[in-house]
Amino acid sequence: MTTIAILSGLSVLQPVEQLAYQTLFWMRGELAWSDRVVVVQIDDRSLDQIGRFPWSRTQYVQLLNVLTQTDATVVAFDLIWSEPSPEDANLAKAIEQHGRVVLACARDSIGVSLEPVPSLKEVATAIGHIEKQIDVDGISRNIRAFAKNIPAFAIATLQTDALVQESVPLPTTNQTLWLNWARSSKRIPSYSFVDVVRGRISQQSFQNKIVLVGVTATGLDELLTPFNRTPPTNGIYLHATLVNNLLQGNLLRTVPNVWIIEVLAALGLSLWLDRLRTSAQLWIGVSFAIAWFLICLIALKFGAIWLPVAAPIVLIVLIVSISLLQERLSLNAVLQNQVQELWQRYYPDLVNRPAADVLVTHKLAQQPVSMQRATQLATLAEQFGRSHAAQAAIARNLSIGLLAADLDGFIWFCNPIASTWLKVQIGTILDSKLVPVWMTRTQWNQELQTIQTSETVPFEVTYLDRWFELRFEPLFYRSQDPRPNGLLLILEDITERKQSAIALQIYADTQAELNERLTERTTQLELVNQELEAFSYAVSHDLRAPLRRVRGFSELLLEENEQQLDQSGKNYLDRIQRSVHRMSDLIEDLLKLSRIIRAEMYLETVDLSQMATSIMQEFQQQSDRAAKITIHPELSCRGDARLLRVALENLLGNAWKYTSQKVITEIEFGQIEPNVFYIRDNGAGFEMRQAKRLFEAFQRLHTQEEFPGNGIGLMTVRRIIDRHQGQIWADGMVDRGATFYFSIVSQVSTQPLQTKL
Repeated sequence: MTTIAILSGLSVLQPVEQLAYQTLFWMRGELAWSDRVVVVQIDDRSLDQIGRFPWSRTQYVQLLNVLTQTDATVVAFDLIWSEPSPEDANLAKAIEQHGRVVLACARDSIGVSLEPVPSLKEVATAIGHIEKQIDVDGISRNIRAFAKNIPAFAIATLQTDALVQESVPLPTTNQTLWLNWARSSKRIPSYSFVDVVRGRISQQSFQNKIVLVGVTATGLDELLTPFNRTPPTNGIYLHATLVNNLLQGNLLRTVPNVWIIEVLAALGLSLWLDRLRTSAQLWIGVSFAIAWFLICLIALKFGAIWLPVAAPIVLIVLIVSISLLQERLSLNAVLQNQVQELWQRYYPDLVNRPAADVLVTHKLAQQPVSMQRATQLATLAEQFGRSHAAQAAIARNLSIGLLAADLDGFIWFCNPIASTWLKVQIGTILDSKLVPVWMTRTQWNQELQTIQTSETVPFEVTYLDRWFELRFEPLFYRSQDPRPNGLLLILEDITERKQSAIALQIYADTQAELNERLTERTTQLELVNQELEAFSYAVSHDLRAPLRRVRGFSELLLEENEQQLDQSGKNYLDRIQRSVHRMSDLIEDLLKLSRIIRAEMYLETVDLSQMATSIMQEFQQQSDRAAKITIHPELSCRGDARLLRVALENLLGNAWKYTSQKVITEIEFGQIEPNVFYIRDNGAGFEMRQAKRLFEAFQRLHTQEEFPGNGIGLMTVRRIIDRHQGQIWADGMVDRGATFYFSIVSQVSTQPLQTKL
């Protein structure tokens, strides 16, 4: 009971109880509905024909005029009119003219009371609160009779009805009223608001009726009930259900102090289960749980009584579980005692002694039914010695030699492998075969002494060009003597293991030699890199200086002798200057390529979209040609930002260069899968059979006159992609454009490449 109380206090059982509530109402079925209760719905059709909600209060004046003519006993509005309106005077007049109108009040989310405006409140017959109490599963199961001395909406409605009709018993104190949901809202007499005000409904439908007016349009004041979950119903039907319950006197009732009955029943069930077998306990537990569920269903169907479902059933399950656990613990204790007794009796000799069938039968007959399995298991333990034959069979089929002997060397067990290798059999004295072929007398005596301390060490022996490992283990088969009573000799052929060890040693020596050669090769590569750096310095200083002089003198010659030079001479000077410029660009690209190979990388997350946008803006600022540039957003990868910018400048620069002859330049930068990107253009393109030449140094597929360049750019891109452990490839078609693809690996080495150009 304590466990149940804790679970209930923590609301652990609440979801189960709520599910049982829904199930029982569904199994109970529908109840009769009072013919005096009808609902006027502000439904979707009314909103379509009258207009968007909330409406002008003139609509409710029209409704009251119609219901006044039909002689409706009470009209109850499940609507909050807490804000003044120009139509309030007309509505107050219509309320006063009818004479039995109930209005609603509520509280907002911060607890402020929302009551009808004074002009309406004064003429209303009664005011009722419409506050709902919704459980975690979305269903309203009860409602308070009074909230701050204001009766519930349904109670106020029936109080007004009692002015002209026979009164029914109503709550007079602030208590919880449990709703007895009768049926689905679709089965409750309901009429559309627009049909009523436009005279489409017969007046007899409302004569002497209690008319509840409320919103039922989709998405407004939705409510779940046991009969309306998908789709839900609306709050007006909660008040209609409570009015119906009070009229018919079938409010749901609860049983006070039901826990006392649960405690007494639990004690009785616990005492009864102690006398039964396991199967009977399980059967009774299931039967009691089903029986209680049926009792709850009958009480709900025929007595409108709500009994707790989850807690009693969980209590039954706990009682049965505890009873079964107690029985299992008792069984385990008996089993342990009997097994221990047999172990102490038969372990010293471990001799196969078949149990007498008569004795076994007698033991079983003396035990209760629930203990017979334990007794049988203990009897099986008594036959433990019979496993000796199986163990011997296993030993005979082992691939190692196994031999058991007394400490004086008398062999009482050996498998075929030991018999073949040692030339022994049962009854042979062990040391006569071991000494001196396998070991010396001194070694034998040392092994006997070592066995006494239970600390044995295997040793290796060579015999007939093969390697063997001998290991002695102590044997204890008399529990009264703490010292070893015998020895176990394990003999294993380890020739293959030794050969593998030798091969591994050879491999290790070879690996060491390879490592030494690798170190030597690394040193050589470092020297090559140093030479490469010296070459870069020479290119930077020794080659560019003469080029600057050639360019300077040619410019000076053109400037000072422009009048004396004919057009042919000027053309020659122009060719010299352009060649010098190309040579300077080529040297600069070679230096850049060298730095890319040698530079250490700094990894970071690079925004490729932003980088490409910046590059293309620079290109577009240098030309006013029409261009359609598409750069997909959120393109990023992990790599070296400096190197990736160089790669994008070359790829996008090529796309910009080779589309210069198009009317509209089209360039797209995107991604086809994670870390795989592409740059597509509509430029000159290329033949696919020449695709392999794209990324080789000084290999150009177009003439210098068509598209200037030095043939280093794509090779630079390839080296950058190599540094990021990616790949680059391309496809294209002549005059149809080209697409360059490249991939970037997220985890790359940051060390310089140890290669030459």
